[in-house]
Amino acid sequence: MNTASHHAVIYTAPALTTEDEAVLSEIHRMRKELRHVLRTPRRWEGVLRRSALARAIQGSNSIEGYQVDEDDAAAALDGEEPISADEETFLEIQGYRQALGYVLAKGDDDYATFDATEIRAMHYMMLSHDHTKSPGRYRKGPIYVRDERRDMVIYEGPDAADVPALMDTLVQSLRTGVNSDPVVRSAMAHLNLVMIHPFRDGNGRMARALATLAQTVARRIDEAGETWTDLDRLVTEHDLPERTMEAMFDAVLGYRVRRAGYLKRAAVTEQTATRDLAAMASAGILTPYGNGRGRYYAAGGHLKQIQERRRARRKPLRDPYPWIRAKLNEPSSLGE
Repeated sequence: MNTASHHAVIYTAPALTTEDEAVLSEIHRMRKELRHVLRTPRRWEGVLRRSALARAIQGSNSIEGYQVDEDDAAAALDGEEPISADEETFLEIQGYRQALGYVLAKGDDDYATFDATEIRAMHYMMLSHDHTKSPGRYRKGPIYVRDERRDMVIYEGPDAADVPALMDTLVQSLRTGVNSDPVVRSAMAHLNLVMIHPFRDGNGRMARALATLAQTVARRIDEAGETWTDLDRLVTEHDLPERTMEAMFDAVLGYRVRRAGYLKRAAVTEQTATRDLAAMASAGILTPYGNGRGRYYAAGGHLKQIQERRRARRKPLRDPYPWIRAKLNEPSSLGE
């Protein structure tokens, strides 16, 4: 590790074990398979990407205590109003969506010019709705992590005066470590950012913005293909237009389908949107709830059967480090 002050450090990647190398090989094998799948045009690719982003937004914000339904996270992606989320929570997920969108938009840009200013800009995008959290600015005071059960400080962040230099060192480590495995580099960047804890709030979400769960994405792709086949059959059986399949796919995922969202995504007239939704409700594919502007549609009987088949076919994710849970549950000697 490189020491920046008496307790301010930037951690470097440890030597990888044979087990680590095996796990990395599996991750890269799955990524290669995913790239092969996504090179082939599929009608469901757009809705799958949207649901994956919605789950990333939902998961990262729930860790911070902002509980939101997945379809409200999707509403943030679509520029729609939420159904359930309160104003504060929805502003939080909109901010995270904006920062995550920036990361994805960079794509394969040359990171040689990437600097700490961009990290601060992303933080501003994430928290600009709440200026009490100092969006885009480094913290000015100390940071502690307390174990409330034992009533003791178990981690003290680096001095605020050290933060700017540490962030510059972190960015430099990303540039110079280009020959190491990108998954390892990402993990070390995550660790270092949360250890520096440069901001008053939003540090965890910043660190998770580039995270990916390869096994989960692979499973979603398999399920999406099977689900789309089932929906194709429903469209044929009930003589519905193909455009209705996106709304059905959302409902299978557990999303609440709204007329305004369907109107926008299907690119149809208001009259056509109303007719399509009514036809799906009449066929028992969607079930309507509420009235007026609050009206939405959820999975009906046919789609609930598809949901049940998805669950029955689903294989459990395999833990690549099966021993680690027991290790983490061992009593800590810290402070003992």
